[in-house]
Amino acid sequence: MGLYAMFGALPLGLFARLPGNARQRAGTLLSVLPVGWALVTLGTTLAVNTWAAAVGMVVIGFVVAFCTASATSRSSMPSPCPSRCCAASAPGQ
Repeated sequence: MGLYAMFGALPLGLFARLPGNARQRAGTLLSVLPVGWALVTLGTTLAVNTWAAAVGMVVIGFVVAFCTASATSRSSMPSPCPSRCCAASAPGQ
């Protein structure tokens, strides 16, 4: 388990470009941590059945793509996703 944690945290720290100082970046990462835990738990639960895992990946992929597209749009309409989560994943924010 430690090996998976290392290979998950290392790329996140190296390749994620989050704006702000160290305190703001740490706050952003800590605020998204519960979402990561929920996704890992959901993935582990769905991995028992191949079809459930495939459908779960399609649903999660759609939600992430929709939230990212909503966060990057420049319209005056509010985003349907949690603003802190979507803003952290949107490029150029």
